[in-house]
Order: sequence, then C-alpha cells, then structure tokens
Amino acid sequence: MSFRRKRIPQMRPESHAGDAHHEMMCQALSLCVVHVFLLFLPTLAFADRPAGVELTRLDGWQIVVSDEAIPSEQYAAGEFQTWIKMATGIKLPIVNDAKSATQNIFIGDSPSLQSSQLAFVLEQDYGDEDLRFVIKRENIAIVGGRPRGVLYAVYQFLEDIVGIRFLTADHIHVPQFNSTQQTTADGLLRSFAREIDYTYRPPMEFRLAYYREALSAPYFSARLRLNGWERSMHKLDKNDIERAGGHSRGGLIVHSINGWLDQSFEDHPEYFALWEGKRNRANACMTHPDVRRIITEKIVGRTERWSRGHVVHVAAEDSSIYCQCPTCQKMMEDHGSDKTKAAAPVLDLVNHVARAVAEVRPDIKIGTLGYAITREPPKNMRAEPNVRVQYSTYHACLRHGYGRAYCPKNLLVTRQLREWAAICDDVVYWHYMVNFRDYLLPPVNIESLESQIRAMVANNGSSIFFQGPGGGRNVPFADMMIYVISRLAWNPELNDTEVINEFLDLHYGPGAEPIREFLSLVARDTRDAPEHDNCNGPMRAFGFTEELGHQGIRLFKQAARLAESANQQKRIEKASICAYRLALGKVWYGHQPVNPSAKQLKMYQQLARKTFQLAKKHDVSEHGEGWLMKGAEANVRKALGIADGEAL
Repeated sequence: MSFRRKRIPQMRPESHAGDAHHEMMCQALSLCVVHVFLLFLPTLAFADRPAGVELTRLDGWQIVVSDEAIPSEQYAAGEFQTWIKMATGIKLPIVNDAKSATQNIFIGDSPSLQSSQLAFVLEQDYGDEDLRFVIKRENIAIVGGRPRGVLYAVYQFLEDIVGIRFLTADHIHVPQFNSTQQTTADGLLRSFAREIDYTYRPPMEFRLAYYREALSAPYFSARLRLNGWERSMHKLDKNDIERAGGHSRGGLIVHSINGWLDQSFEDHPEYFALWEGKRNRANACMTHPDVRRIITEKIVGRTERWSRGHVVHVAAEDSSIYCQCPTCQKMMEDHGSDKTKAAAPVLDLVNHVARAVAEVRPDIKIGTLGYAITREPPKNMRAEPNVRVQYSTYHACLRHGYGRAYCPKNLLVTRQLREWAAICDDVVYWHYMVNFRDYLLPPVNIESLESQIRAMVANNGSSIFFQGPGGGRNVPFADMMIYVISRLAWNPELNDTEVINEFLDLHYGPGAEPIREFLSLVARDTRDAPEHDNCNGPMRAFGFTEELGHQGIRLFKQAARLAESANQQKRIEKASICAYRLALGKVWYGHQPVNPSAKQLKMYQQLARKTFQLAKKHDVSEHGEGWLMKGAEANVRKALGIADGEAL
C-alpha cells in the first residue's frame, strides 16, 4: 500500500485552536469579503441550487437547548457555537426557547423542538451514543441518546458538514468559509449544507486508546468519540466529566479469579490448581464445587451495589499454570482436548455464575478473558447471553492484517476470532498497537489497521481497547495513530490510507509529502520482513534497518524546509525522532558498533546527541514500557564510550 494514493486536498487557509487569537483579524476581514460577495451574487446563481442552509448566512439564527438538558448537551451547544464561529465568524446566541418558528438549531430534546416541524426526530428511541441530525432550509435539529449521543452528533455534524478535523488536543483544523473557499463538484460553495437526514449508531460501544495524549485529555477524547479514558491521568471533577459525556459502562476485564476467594492457599490448597502433581496458588481450580459456590454466592450477594450494565470480572490469573485435576482435565478433553487448556473449565465456571446472576440482575454481565492459556475457544460449549469475553491480540503478528495467507500467526488469530464469535455474542478486543520494548520505532501496523478493526467488528466486537504506550509521553507518531484508530473505531468503513493522508496533509502542511514517502518506506520494509513478531519484537523483526533511519532523516529535513509555520516545524521535528532512533540501530540497545571507523563512531555520537536533544525538547518520557529515557541514554553511552559527564 502506498500512502500517495487518494491524497486528501488541503483546505486553506486553516485555523488552529492554539492560534485562535492570531487569526481573529483575518477572520473578520475574510467575512467582510464573503458577505459582500454573497450580497452581489446574481439571483440566477441561486435559482437551481438544492434546498439547504448557507452556513455563512447564519446571522439571525440561534442555538436552542433546553434548560433541563444534561451537562453534556449543554456543553454540546457551547461546542457548536465555538466551532461555527471559528469557521464563519458568526457567534450564534444560545437560548432555551425558540423565538420564532424558523432559523433554529435545536441541540437535543426541548419543548421548542417538540413543537417544531422537526419534532419527528424525537419519535424514535436512541441508545447511549445513537445520533441523528436533520438539516432543513428553515431549521436544523441535532439529537441523540444520553449521555453522549447529542454531543457526538454535534461533532459528527462539525466534521461531515463543516469539515472540521480534531487532529490533536491543541490542533483543530477549521476551514475558513470565505470568498476563496473551495466549491463542490456541482459548483456549490463548501459552506453550503444540503438538506439531509443522517443517523448513526457506532458498532463499538466502548472505545479506548491507551495513549497518554488521549487518556489525559477527556475533552479531546470526546471530540474523537473515544468514550473510555483513565481517571488517574486527568484532574477533572465530576461536573467536568459529565460535560464530556462520562465514561462508557463496562470497560476492560482483568485477571481476577483468585481475588474472589477469601480462603488462603495454606488453609485450602484444594481450591487451587493442580499443576504437575502439586497444588499451585497461581490459579484456582475452576471445577471445584466449593470454589464455584463461593464465587457465585459472593457475586450474587453484591449485585445490588452495581449499576446497570456493570461487568463482573471472573477471569483466570495471568499465568501459564492451569489446573490439571481429573475433573478439569476431563472437561478440557470433552470440549476440545488439551489444546484449549484452561478455556473450557473457566467458561463453564463463568456460565455457572452468569446463570445465577441473570436470575436477580439480568442487566449485569459476567466477563472473562480469551488470553494466553484461555485464548483457544472451547468446543461444544456456548457462553450464556450475559457473558462477555475479552479476546487479546497479544499473540498476533503486529505487522499484518487478519485473514492473510502470508501471515500464519494471524490466520490462527482470525480463526480464534471467528470461533469465539460463534459461541459468544459479546466480544471485547484488547488490541495491541505498540512495541513494548521500543516505543520510538515507527508504527509497524499502519498497513493492517483497517483489516484488523473490521475483523473485530465482524466477529461480534462490542468494544475495543487499543494498547498503546500508556504513560509514555510524546511517542513519535502517537498523535497520528490516535487520530487514525479513533476514526476507524468510530466508523470502520473509513479507508485507513485516506484517514492517514488526511492527518498528514492537515498536520504537517507542505511537509506532508516527504513524511508520506518515509511512511511508505516503513510500510514496504515491514511488509517484506520475514518474521511475524508480536508486540515485543526487536527492530530487525519488523524489517527496520539503520539505512531506513538515514533515509528518514533526509526526508524529515526536507519536510522541515517545506514547513510554513513554527507549529508545523515543531510537529515535523517531533515525528523525526523515530528516524534518528532507527539510524542508531542496535546501539540503542547498548550494543557496540562492529569495528567502526573513527568517522562512523563520530556519526553515531552525533546521531545519539541529536536523538536525545530532540527527545528532551519534546518531552519524550519513555523509550519502552516502564523504561525512562535515561535508561536508553545509559545504553548508548555504554555502546559508544561516551562518559557520564560528557554531554549527550
């Protein structure tokens, strides 16, 4: 796949959220021009125009939101006001009651909407994130479910109708509607919104990108429709969280089985796994009658504490040890032989708990894992309707798509996805996006994201967790990956190449073309690599070479020369860190270069200094999972003989 195809045209001039004050005068000037332009357009120019609303002529319109609207709907009205003003220069007033029968933009349900010609949008029931917007010549209605449907409907409108793109937390692309704006294929101004009735229900009910840039910014996450974020990484109070739409219910399932047992290993070793002839505390015996009774009674006894949609975790511990007692062993043999390992006994226990819980709280789910020793689904056994299985792609090839004949690892993963979907109606996917041992490498799955996400949706995927670098700050291309995965998770029908190109063009400006060329080289090398490593592979496993790093450095320098602003240069510089790290090769891991000449040694030292200077400048915090940058610095000093006191 080449990232050159279907390049998204740039819309200029653009506005960035961070540059709002700088552009106010430009906006005012351009809007004067557009109003004069529209005033003197011949009447015939509008004679055959389809019905709709000209966004540059919203003077006199108002935003209507009920005084009983929930916080996220009030916030949605403010967001609509803010970004429409950025695009058109028109600040629409926000009112609780419509002053007239026309020129209203209804945000959410309200008495005014109920008595309007668009009241029909309220006749259907909306799920939590279902959305709908209707554009008519006289009025616009933007509605949806609670708590996030209306807010997400506003963002969908701003993206699809206005052309706004929420690229990063501090970079929002806003097309400026003026006399030089682009026209559509049929000659209409880009600011013209045709009459439309649009509805959407996202296929995934939970979407979380485990990147600090998203986790620590709930309002940015809301704009990307990422509805799961980490409470420990932001400082919002309860009111702010409600404004951003809150968290999706359910979330992730974690290892938990032993936590349900109050009895100690010393007192009741028979409650724990029989492993190679001895009892082992690493996991419980899933078929022991007392274990099943204790866990079931404890969970049923707590059901009154939990809210609607809560997911109770009943999952094997994170260990390769599972019970080999005669009862567990027979169950494995009856449901697929030893290949399934612990999956059959675990799912049987989970089903037992689920049936008991369904009698008192049918709205609560029992969650378990398809991971490691339980990743192979059992045969001739089906999950209860209130069971959720979380499948982990930890063992998958990080580079390739699913169902591809050239990737045996992912053929296996694809089969497992299908078989879990055949026995469980509700599957959550924990999807690995990161190389834990080397955060600063270029992204390796940019060619395969589309097929991976679509495969999960097709196989009963109700939720997805993208395992990124977590707490690692400012990993190169993290901002692009957050944008791409959030867009594809929200709408898997999007084309990944088009979304990537859109981000490159808007984020890097004229410098996008050399960066696009670099990513095409990355895709070529990872595609041709002979190995199929997972999220812990060394750089060679993904086809990466020092030469690719040097090519990247040249291309990033070219991109920097093409930049039109300091912001674009800064973004390009941050992304270039991955090329400098690549050029260091195994030196990054502390390996000395083989018989280097004095010139080569000097080159490595210069590369190292540049890499760490850029990392410090852009506040890159980790080079691998839990590994601070000072660890990489120590490795490089050792490999190149740079003394501790010598500057890097």
